[in-house]
Amino acid sequence: MALVFRFAARSDEGVVRSKNDDSGYAGRFFAVVADGMGGHAGGDVASASTVLDLAHLDTRGFAEPETVLPDEIQTANAFLSKLVQTNPKLTGMGTTITALLITDNRLQFAHVGDSRAYRLKKGRFRQISKDHTFVQRLVDEGRLDPEAAEYHPHKNVLMRVLGDVDASPSWTSPASPSR
Repeated sequence: MALVFRFAARSDEGVVRSKNDDSGYAGRFFAVVADGMGGHAGGDVASASTVLDLAHLDTRGFAEPETVLPDEIQTANAFLSKLVQTNPKLTGMGTTITALLITDNRLQFAHVGDSRAYRLKKGRFRQISKDHTFVQRLVDEGRLDPEAAEYHPHKNVLMRVLGDVDASPSWTSPASPSR
C-alpha cells in the first residue's frame, strides 16, 4: 500500500501578537510547518524562507533518500545565517520546523523546536515529536512533573531552533511505517 498524506492546516496569530509568523507547505510527498519566533526580528522571514527552501523536496528520486531531509534542513539553516549576515536587522530571527517526507514508500520525520507532529491512528492522536524547550528538558531530567509542564511560566522557552547555532534536527531514518 502506498503512503499518502491526509492533512488539515490552520494558523492563528493568537491573542498576544499582531502578526502571524507561521509558514507551511503540504504536497504529495512532503509536508512542513515552520513557526517563526514571535517577538524576534524576522520570525516571519525565517519561517517563510525555510519553507521556500524546502518545498522542492515534494518530489521522488533522491540520490540519497536516507539523508536528504536532515541535509536540506541544515542547508536552510545555513541560509538563515547568511540572511542575518547580509541584513543585521534580522539578528535573532529563528523558526521551529516539523517536516515529513515520503521517500521510497517510507516516511521520514525531522523536527527542531516546539512545532508538534501528531499521528492519528484508530481515532486517537499521539504526539510523535518531542519539544526542544527548557521545560521539556526539566521533564526529561525528572525535575518537573509532565502535568505541571503544561502550566509552567517558561513552557515556551526554546532550546533549539533554526537560525540558532544548535539546529541539528531530530530525525527518524526511513523505515516502513507501522500500521
